[in-house]
Amino acid sequence: LLIDAVRSLLRERAVEMPGEAVQLLLEAIQESQQFAADFNVDTTTRIHMKRLGFMADMRHLPGLLKQEREATTVGLETMFAAVQAKREDVELEQLTARLIAECTTIMAGFARKEQQVVSFAERRAKGEVKDSVESVELERDVAGMRPIVVNIVLKGLHALPAPVFRDYAGEVFPALIRLVASPAPVVRSGVQDILHKQITPMVVPEDEPDSV
Repeated sequence: LLIDAVRSLLRERAVEMPGEAVQLLLEAIQESQQFAADFNVDTTTRIHMKRLGFMADMRHLPGLLKQEREATTVGLETMFAAVQAKREDVELEQLTARLIAECTTIMAGFARKEQQVVSFAERRAKGEVKDSVESVELERDVAGMRPIVVNIVLKGLHALPAPVFRDYAGEVFPALIRLVASPAPVVRSGVQDILHKQITPMVVPEDEPDSV
């Protein structure tokens, strides 16, 4: 509820809020996201909690997946909006660097986990392994993060002003390329859109026809 309240506040009042207030809210959102992420990655503790009866009626392990995803979404949306608006009352260069770093981390982590899911599915099909709590949680994590990667990260990078993207292309490109092999068509399509709009103009001279 608190994250939802912050999201509503930022969407409705971000333009009117001083940059210092926006940055303060971003810090709070990041702390919420990091707390949830640290808890969610500790599968051993979550399994132990369930065995002790904590939220035992749940089908899945106790977790803060919703908190992590919503905090991540709000933080990214706010940073993308500030960068695209070229706000002068925030440390824009620092904020942009932070945004790009978070995007690349999310893309790299998602690509790694997605490939783990694919690998496990192949081994399961061969009868080499069976479903486990860890494998089920991994699949849930990937399924929950996919909309964030597609609708927030990839669309946000696609919408960045070309000069801004160009400044950080060296950081974005390696993480972006890892998503080319994604089994999800919607992810590959998002990557293709970025390559076409942001990368192609950097490698194809303006006087040459665009064949992408």
